[in-house]
Amino acid sequence: MTSKKMVSSTSTYVLAGGRGSRLLPLTSRRSKPAVPFGDRRIIDFTLSNCLRSDLVHPHVITQYQGAHLTQHVRRWWLEQSACAADASASPVCVPAPKSSYAGTADALFRNLQSLNSDTEHALVLSADHIYDMDYQELLQSHVDSGADATLAAIVYPSEWSQQFGIIDVDRRNRIVGFEEKPPQPREIPGMPGKVLANMGIYVFRKDVLVAALRTDAADAMSSRDIGRSLIPHLVTHKKVFAFQFNGYWKDVGTIDSYYEANMEWLPTLPATHRLAGSGSVIAQGVRIHPTAQVMESILMPGVVIGENARIRRAILDENVHVFPYTYVRFSDSEKRITVVPANTVVTRETQTHADRQPAFASLTL
Repeated sequence: MTSKKMVSSTSTYVLAGGRGSRLLPLTSRRSKPAVPFGDRRIIDFTLSNCLRSDLVHPHVITQYQGAHLTQHVRRWWLEQSACAADASASPVCVPAPKSSYAGTADALFRNLQSLNSDTEHALVLSADHIYDMDYQELLQSHVDSGADATLAAIVYPSEWSQQFGIIDVDRRNRIVGFEEKPPQPREIPGMPGKVLANMGIYVFRKDVLVAALRTDAADAMSSRDIGRSLIPHLVTHKKVFAFQFNGYWKDVGTIDSYYEANMEWLPTLPATHRLAGSGSVIAQGVRIHPTAQVMESILMPGVVIGENARIRRAILDENVHVFPYTYVRFSDSEKRITVVPANTVVTRETQTHADRQPAFASLTL
């Protein structure tokens, strides 16, 4: 199958409905995919990968704070159009449903009408991961193997296994075992401390996906989740393969993983989004007084830092205003992070420093 025909016969779904409760307070007023990250928002990675892979009209399935996310996707597409992106490739945002989706499998089932008669493959993507990927390589691997379904997988430390589905493959990369978030995972033979983790990126043969979703919808005991319900069933009854990805990938589902990913991604950012010598991520429109000090922090759009303020290992959400001579830090521990919610005004009465408890959320990495 030629690359052009393979792409034209693929329908793409971007699952972007998650509330992201483990990212609170960053997700109190926005969905997880809409959280700022460096010089973009989290969902932009997946959308940019679709554009780079020549996939047209990816269906963005929204739910929590769907209107806010749709507005962002439209702005993102206007920026891409200004850079000569193909007009026919624009994402299609699916309005949030009146009754919430019961899970990721239910979200797909209730949007099967978007599969047209020319569709041979369905590509299902998550909107809350940080990575660059050419999906055509994944699709080609899927077609070449003759698989009914293909999962993108990555070698990951075993201590993270309780956050992912863990895959066991044979020598041909056919999946022979799958366990969702196991407490004691099966490690990769010859690679102690490593597991093969499900990245939440899937390709299905259209007929296989439709049949599996209908079976799942009819099962009153199903969790309606792709990883917990669909994949174990398919591994048992169909031919399912793993596509091993070798690049950078991170699920930013928690504050600690979000902070770590920002720090890891920092060297790749444009100079306008890095504060020289500070190890900090600076969004567009941030204002920092020349006498202020910012170290190892993340400052989102609209943040204002006053005269002689001190910020260290902190995440300041949008439109936070730090008054002059104010501290936001935990000098008693190099592992603590302070998270200041959006639109907060930080004064000397609410500041955080070594001998006081914070007025904001704090986490330990």
